[in-house]
Amino acid sequence: MKNSNIRKIIFSIYAVGLLAFPLMTVWNQQSIFDDGSIYKFKCAPIDPNDIFRGKYVQLGFDNNFIPKSTLSIDIGQTVYGRIAIDQAGYAFVTEIANVPFGKETYLELQNVQDQGDIIRFDYPFNRLYMNEEKAPKAEELFRDELSNTDAEIYARVYITEGRFLLDDVFVNEMTLKQLVE
Repeated sequence: MKNSNIRKIIFSIYAVGLLAFPLMTVWNQQSIFDDGSIYKFKCAPIDPNDIFRGKYVQLGFDNNFIPKSTLSIDIGQTVYGRIAIDQAGYAFVTEIANVPFGKETYLELQNVQDQGDIIRFDYPFNRLYMNEEKAPKAEELFRDELSNTDAEIYARVYITEGRFLLDDVFVNEMTLKQLVE
């Protein structure tokens, strides 16, 4: 009888653990939507030749550099970028540092490179995952629209406390997912 109770307790703890992990992941992502601020990052063309490309749309962004005069970093360490919004409503990095910016909106930047007078970096959200049958068509549409100088193309990203969630990419106020359906 005692052995049976121990097994039930161990099984209950195991079951709660199995349910807790996915629920915490969903709660974490949902909290970004609920608490995060929305930022628009203007998209830019990128080299479409990527031999490791999977079933997603590869994104490139304007404003992925900052003048060296605004630096307080050691390249090779984790680098954070303070986010601001320009007059056209697009988000960009105003300053970078090796420590988070506290209560201000910031992101951890990737592939930070010293290129003379500027520091170039990648935003951490450079892939829009989609249905694998629709992704190639969406990427082709995305690249075609980027060559149209009149098109307004941007990624809508929720950001809070250094965490982010790429919501969707918009082409002239329609989502890329809507355009390929």
